[in-house]
Amino acid sequence: MYYRLKAPWAFRGWKKLPYAIRAQFGKDKHERPHFLTKEPFMDLLYCNSVENVNPEEFCEQGRQIVQELLTHDIMEQSETPLPPLESWQRYHVFPAHYIESAHWSITGKCNFNCRHCLVSAPNAHHPQLPLEDCLHIVDEIARSGITRVDITGSEPLLRKDFEEIVKALSDCGIDIGVLFTNASLLDASVLDLLETYHQHPSFQLSYDGLGHHDWLRGVPGAERQADTAFRLLQEREYTVSAAMCIHKENRDISRNTLGTACP
Repeated sequence: MYYRLKAPWAFRGWKKLPYAIRAQFGKDKHERPHFLTKEPFMDLLYCNSVENVNPEEFCEQGRQIVQELLTHDIMEQSETPLPPLESWQRYHVFPAHYIESAHWSITGKCNFNCRHCLVSAPNAHHPQLPLEDCLHIVDEIARSGITRVDITGSEPLLRKDFEEIVKALSDCGIDIGVLFTNASLLDASVLDLLETYHQHPSFQLSYDGLGHHDWLRGVPGAERQADTAFRLLQEREYTVSAAMCIHKENRDISRNTLGTACP
């Protein structure tokens, strides 16, 4: 009998966790890989579509895993040879420890003047790396086997080369999980750009409550911009959350009041 992993599944490994299968795309892409011990994993490597194998000769756990993979439509079987595995499905061990996702600050610049800023962003004490270095970081993330990155800043949408970074991530098969932004530059064109590169992240917007947001963020009109962004993201069916800095002036805001700005 011939056996073969079905797309989008592939043989993968990392330092200290060298035996796994993982979905490379689709709905299961960001689920934790199925980590195995060495003996059943080595049995699975014979399920490469071109070798005629008898699972009864596998170890007990290997037989069980094959049956589970067949049951969950992760593996297929045939009495005749199957098409060979795609190159990306073949066993590859990444030269790094397993990390589910990375959190990346792509700039130290910001256009707000928040009273509680952790990085003194308005003064640009933490300048941003040039694009060349960012592209190198994307390559290093991909080489480490990480497939999801959360993007933050200071304010990430201030980067004039934001599209180049998004494109590089997409070209490497890396999804943007969450995009953190103050919403001042978030409009339909940003969402169009993301969708051009098949990115559909969640968003976390800064928002400190009706009548309080402008004061804390140091920019007149910031509250209106946040409200507009919340509504746009809802219309475009993006998941969105709010990051609020609680202080004595806004701590008693009711859920109903927040709800008027965060539909």
